[in-house]
Amino acid sequence: EANTDGAVDGIGSRNATVRLSGGFGSVLIGAVASPSGILAIGGAGATGFKGVDDGGELLDAETNSIDLFQYTTPTMMGASGYVQLVDNIGDTGAGGREALATTPSATVFGLNYANGPIMANADSTSFKCNATASCVMQSRVRASASYNLGVATVGFGYQTNNNTTTDVKQMLLGLNVPVNAELSAGINYVTRDTKTTSTGVTVTNKGYEAGVNYSLSKRTTVAASYRLINEGASAIDQKHTRVRLMHSF
Repeated sequence: EANTDGAVDGIGSRNATVRLSGGFGSVLIGAVASPSGILAIGGAGATGFKGVDDGGELLDAETNSIDLFQYTTPTMMGASGYVQLVDNIGDTGAGGREALATTPSATVFGLNYANGPIMANADSTSFKCNATASCVMQSRVRASASYNLGVATVGFGYQTNNNTTTDVKQMLLGLNVPVNAELSAGINYVTRDTKTTSTGVTVTNKGYEAGVNYSLSKRTTVAASYRLINEGASAIDQKHTRVRLMHSF
């Protein structure tokens, strides 16, 4: 199985992966654009593009084009484990050498679960600084889950980052309601607490994104969303309205 999704700066700069699957599980290698690790499940599918992880105000998202290797175990009773090696997040290093990269690398251990109406994921990440003296990331723990009630899907996500200068906690609540076969509506609500370890001062950002998705046909969808972010440190509200028309060929 292979997938490529090129951007204006060339195929492979965003998503390019190769996967080998069998009775042993699966192995995946590639370069991907990495969104928030708690949004896919915890967001309950409420929004579809440029969401609450677009920027650093609420949910974290990795820099585009991270290189990774991932092994996933066979699934047993809905559960599987995985280990992921992420190389030089956002920087290839001089001559492609990891030790000369100005950004960190990471090792991720995680668990997935999917059975009936329940989906869940949890992982733990340790970061390795390479050539940069300004690397601040140390460790990260993430957990998310969703439950399909039939009339709606509800989700929850939580993430904590322990850095050299700050401790950051992110919380996500998601709700997605299928109105009928063509129309769905949902909302994601997020809080982000950033504590400066030297002073103990905590700044809270909060915001939400509400959206609707309408299928015009099997291959054409129109979506609209409204996002509001309140930055606690500057008392600034960010407001975004987006409309998208998407057709699959």
